[in-house]
Amino acid sequence: MTKYVPFLKAKANEILAIGEIYKSDSLLFTKITPFFDVPRESKDQSVKTVLNKVGVFKNKLDSNFILKGMEFYIDNYDLDDEIDIQGIEQYEYLLSLLTGYKYIPVVGLNRSDRRNNSAYNHLLHSRNSLALRLVSEDIESYRISKMRLEKFFTKIQSLNIKEIHLIIDLRFISPNSEKMHIDNLKIFLSNVNKEFHFDKIIISGSSIPANISELIETYTSKSFVRAEWKIWESLLNEKGITNITYADYGIVSPDYSDIELDPKLFRKISTPKVFYTYKNNCFCVRGGSFQNDPLGNGQYFQIATIIHDQKFFRHVNFSYGEKYVYDRSSYSLAKPDKAGSPSSWLKAMLTTHISFVLNSLP
Repeated sequence: MTKYVPFLKAKANEILAIGEIYKSDSLLFTKITPFFDVPRESKDQSVKTVLNKVGVFKNKLDSNFILKGMEFYIDNYDLDDEIDIQGIEQYEYLLSLLTGYKYIPVVGLNRSDRRNNSAYNHLLHSRNSLALRLVSEDIESYRISKMRLEKFFTKIQSLNIKEIHLIIDLRFISPNSEKMHIDNLKIFLSNVNKEFHFDKIIISGSSIPANISELIETYTSKSFVRAEWKIWESLLNEKGITNITYADYGIVSPDYSDIELDPKLFRKISTPKVFYTYKNNCFCVRGGSFQNDPLGNGQYFQIATIIHDQKFFRHVNFSYGEKYVYDRSSYSLAKPDKAGSPSSWLKAMLTTHISFVLNSLP
């Protein structure tokens, strides 16, 4: 039974993090259904860049036997879906690569009919489950959304659909917008539950902005509230709202993208940053420029010690992530020669985030 839907970018380290969950606790592994978004490479997309991202995701799936039998959602929300691949509608092409996998196709009220039809065409391959993904703008007016939902249900009534999942993706939750989202969700969900049937309702969002500088300065650490968790908790006991499942973007911003930069420029403008989830909060430590700081990647050794010193740091054997932090902290008797990289730290901290969330859910 799914307790948690982690929204992940369809990249190597996110997939590897899922593998670590499986290796450490196969029971926890059965309680998640990942939602993969194929990430964009830049604002100026092309057939080549889209094809590359789709291909990388497929290759990583094929090399990870764990995902062969795991159900997951797949979407191309971040990509320009007007870009066809080899003359084939983009989402159609993506789904055609996943034959043999237990994927759930995703549609949206704000997607083109051509894009959504690709999802409908693949229902038989996806065991007849379908997800409808809404964003915050879709729930601002129930009256307007109701008309669009009626059209959606009219469209799919002739299809052999076993389950319909409603996903409300708040994406980045800006500071001070928490109450607005809660109010909108309460009104929307109480109404939608009366008039439409969804087998699952999934609420997702993130408190991490695309630009890390908006959250934390260099060479500092801070805790911030996980607004997505507080929003979900506020809905749990609300009358008329049932069957909701928690989701979030882990430790990556919804608006993250792989921007192609010259490696030298990348190291000049990029800084090490690590997120560690606890209670209703997330602790973030940020270093300085990889290029300009004398320690470079070695800053991660210091960051590991800072995280380990926090009173909320969990036992070293809690997950792969805690062990990764401990091994690179000043408390380790056998520190590795290298402190790690942005991608290896992402994998480690995503592993502990998913494990912690699963252990926190009722």
